[in-house]
Amino acid sequence: MNKKAETKQQLLLEMEELQTKLSAAEQYVEEANKLEEERRKLIYDLQDALTKIKRLRGLLPICASCKKIRDDKGYWNELEAYISEHSEAEITHGFCPDCLKELYGVVLDEDTNSKRQ
Repeated sequence: MNKKAETKQQLLLEMEELQTKLSAAEQYVEEANKLEEERRKLIYDLQDALTKIKRLRGLLPICASCKKIRDDKGYWNELEAYISEHSEAEITHGFCPDCLKELYGVVLDEDTNSKRQ
């Protein structure tokens, strides 16, 4: 082969190598863009979740007798209303074993939670 043909062959090989590297770089950039978009979405979702979180913190002034809670404005609120307004908790009602016994004379068996006379 003459020198001109060798140079041309070498240039073609270098060009193929550069095209391969360029293709790999394009794939890398595409993947990086996808990851960046996922990161932005995750940050948005986390910020959105933080704005929805309600959490009770600090000391709650509660009446020792009626169990009402005093809010930041000085008003006394029913315990259930205060908790519902200041948290994601939902209140259900029932009777503890001591109140069942005191109010209705019902005693629950500790093992089965069934009434016992």
